[in-house]
Amino acid sequence: MKISLPRLLTLCLLGFLPLLPAQTTAPTSPSAHEPRNANEAQLQNKYADKIKPALYQKWLDRVQAASAEEQVWLHTLEDQLGGFYFPHYVTDLFGSKPYEAAEDAWAYVQDEPALPRVLIIGDSISRAYTTTVRQALKGKANVHRAPANCGPTARFLEFGEIWLNQNGRNTWDFVVVNFGIHDGKDPKGYEERLRKIFARLKGTAAKKIFWVRTTPWGKDGAVFENPEADASRITNPISDRLAAEEGLAVIDAHSVMAPLIATALNRKDFTHWTPEAYNTLGKAVTNALVPALTSAATASKVDAPQSSIEPNGTRYKPGLWLATQRQNIDAMKGACDLIFIGDSITFGWDGQLWKQHFAPRRALNYGIPGDTVENVLYRLDYPGLHEIQPKVAVILIGTNNSGPAGDTAKGILAVVNKTRALFPAAKIVLMDLLPTARRTTLITAVNELIKDYADNQTVFRLNLGERMTPEGESWVGLGPDKLHLSATGYAIWYEMLSPRLIQFLGPHP
Repeated sequence: MKISLPRLLTLCLLGFLPLLPAQTTAPTSPSAHEPRNANEAQLQNKYADKIKPALYQKWLDRVQAASAEEQVWLHTLEDQLGGFYFPHYVTDLFGSKPYEAAEDAWAYVQDEPALPRVLIIGDSISRAYTTTVRQALKGKANVHRAPANCGPTARFLEFGEIWLNQNGRNTWDFVVVNFGIHDGKDPKGYEERLRKIFARLKGTAAKKIFWVRTTPWGKDGAVFENPEADASRITNPISDRLAAEEGLAVIDAHSVMAPLIATALNRKDFTHWTPEAYNTLGKAVTNALVPALTSAATASKVDAPQSSIEPNGTRYKPGLWLATQRQNIDAMKGACDLIFIGDSITFGWDGQLWKQHFAPRRALNYGIPGDTVENVLYRLDYPGLHEIQPKVAVILIGTNNSGPAGDTAKGILAVVNKTRALFPAAKIVLMDLLPTARRTTLITAVNELIKDYADNQTVFRLNLGERMTPEGESWVGLGPDKLHLSATGYAIWYEMLSPRLIQFLGPHP
């Protein structure tokens, strides 16, 4: 696919980051109503010195005409592109050339449910090859990219959760990531940040993560004459080592582009490339993805009966789910501040405690007896959940899973990640599995694995086991079956949870 000269100029301008401050705005909510005239549009125009009212009105008209899901994408894109990139993007979007989504790396991507999801994260180099990959994999994968010109690794640590959350989900089958051009001045910090990025991307449960080696670039024209002037020599050895340690697949973009330095590297910024070179790089990325997509599709067909997340037969209560929970969700009409996600332990909350302490906080009980992590993942797909957007989600799930501890822990992480995708602004309280006379060793092993899921920024650990001490052949707070909570157990749960609720929701109403 060829890139027009005007679009290439805009692409290069958007990609030239080294001398520009990082954009730090966070996503904002849409205005109370769409502007009704140019004057109102200009009042909402955060870039009035760079975008004329008529042009900004075109953008707002575009947003208003989009579906609800695409509107979320467009608002996020505007916020993430910020005061430098967004004006250039809008100017190019409504320029003299008719808009073609196929040429727009930041075009909204509506997922085809049957296809795997691919996410491209990286600086301007990755942005330039995104459309080549997307077109080459059309009908084979949903190819998304981060709604930003990602720049240095520090920006991922600040905005990565926003980039990961697209179309209401942050679960990905494959992730393609490259950084490095903006990190050469701080190699030690680059290594530390890259470790964190790799750890987070592995937490998406992606089948494969591809690291794209940094392409050649230079600080001046010496890069055309002297291989020693290639600034990627600073960062590539670091990322090579970390990618090997983490078991990431590597796409050697440096080797692809190095022979093209003399003919295709930009002679003004010494960083960006010609359209033909970007197409070559995009083909290399595509060629790396295709075998992985094919392998995953084959494995999915073979493993489908075993890996299905449909409800687990008689242990699932479809009547209860259909008649009660969906009605409860829909009846809240979005007015929900607190949601409890879990199984029968959550479902069985003491009625008096619930009425006294949680009902005033507009709480929803999303627990079902017998549920496993697979059941919860299934129920989190209910469309009505997108509407409620609680401020706090309390998760207690996994007691009914009887497989290896590692599998249960991964399932709990999948529930956490899916909850984060559904409710990106919510704080998550992740509960340790409760003491029980059943599978004590397994539960202890699971708790040891999941304790590190809490980052104390978005996810916070709550371990009732600290108060549920051994008592004869049982534990304080358990009922006669040595599995479910007694009234005392629910009181302990409320007492230990209450400080977090006050922290995140304010004093009790």
